[in-house]
Amino acid sequence: MTGLTATEAQERAEGLSRAASRKLEKARNQTAGALRTAASSVRTAAGSAANSLDATASRVEHYEVQDLLAGCRQLIRRNPAGAFAAAAAIGFLAASAARHILHRCPKQPEGD
Repeated sequence: MTGLTATEAQERAEGLSRAASRKLEKARNQTAGALRTAASSVRTAAGSAANSLDATASRVEHYEVQDLLAGCRQLIRRNPAGAFAAAAAIGFLAASAARHILHRCPKQPEGD
């Protein structure tokens, strides 16, 4: 991944963002469906609990990925040093995990 222009990097980042948004939306819909199923099964035994689960499902269902992204942007703007530290820590952990996984793989014999 060498020689990327700023435009190419931005396009890749936007593509990753769109893919992540789709995955989050799918997970959100699945979560809302599971909550609705739970509400339906509980409704006869405990009406108020079922109503609470149903209300939670509605909140989850109507929560937009854009709201999450806007909240993250706002948090980063308010605390850039903390955001940078968190990003560095996540990068360090990801690199450590990748290095650990790569070193655990058996090496292929040379000169088959």
